[in-house]
Amino acid sequence: MRNLVRLAAATALSLPVLVGAAGLASADSAGYFGDTVGVGPLGLVYDDTDSGVHDGDAFYHNQHVHTGELGTFVGHTYSWVDDADDEDGPSAGHYGDATSINPLGFYTHSHGSFADSD
Repeated sequence: MRNLVRLAAATALSLPVLVGAAGLASADSAGYFGDTVGVGPLGLVYDDTDSGVHDGDAFYHNQHVHTGELGTFVGHTYSWVDDADDEDGPSAGHYGDATSINPLGFYTHSHGSFADSD
């Protein structure tokens, strides 16, 4: 049964943790990671994803890089929920950014949100 709970937790954590999410209180700890690297005629791609839950804290992290003859793209996202088991109190947040350099020019974007009980 515990393996089923951990499998369910790892599956649920493969999606970004939303601000204000309660996390998975029933799991002691669980995690997921995946890395992808590819090289071909259209360029190089690298993708790294990590997520986990431990002692009521949860996180999701993804980094993506693609480069080829049409340019380069780099993207990153990070989300978390931190429970109130430390002196700082509970918090949750999300941060993301993206940068693209291609024949049409340069583009960059970042965004984030944060909630804290302090």
